[in-house]
Amino acid sequence: MDKNLDTLKNFIEHYFINEIDRLNKNNFGYFSFVIIAQAIEMLGAALDDKPFRAKNQSRKRFELGIRALFDERYRQLNANGWLYENFRCNMSHLFVPSNAILLLTKKQATENETHLSKKDDTVIFIAEDFQKDLRKACLFFLKKMDKGQIKAKKIGGSFENHIL
Repeated sequence: MDKNLDTLKNFIEHYFINEIDRLNKNNFGYFSFVIIAQAIEMLGAALDDKPFRAKNQSRKRFELGIRALFDERYRQLNANGWLYENFRCNMSHLFVPSNAILLLTKKQATENETHLSKKDDTVIFIAEDFQKDLRKACLFFLKKMDKGQIKAKKIGGSFENHIL
């Protein structure tokens, strides 16, 4: 097996699928949102033709990740970069969402507060549901890798020395 393929697959399985699941199961739903924001961008980076460390690519990569791997609800939500600006940028740089987003766990949500529903001018995100959608996107990505439809890219750095 191609070492790059194996390493990227291990990275996605370990961090984007298993670790985010562990965060939510241990009541760290808020932290799962931060990783989800970065995971979408990293998946987009794995899809483009530039090295992972290419500069000034975050918006393009986040949007590519949404467009290629997530369902229509997310694509509509990211019209004109809304999801990128209000979710990804805020969570990645400020560690808080914009005022247009409400982050909840299933335990916190009321019966009327469902994932990607609107409450006034606010979009509700439920950690466990977002995690399930990311997992689905990751599995779709990995399936395409297995079929050779996505070329493996070297993650770079010293990832091979990190603990999985």
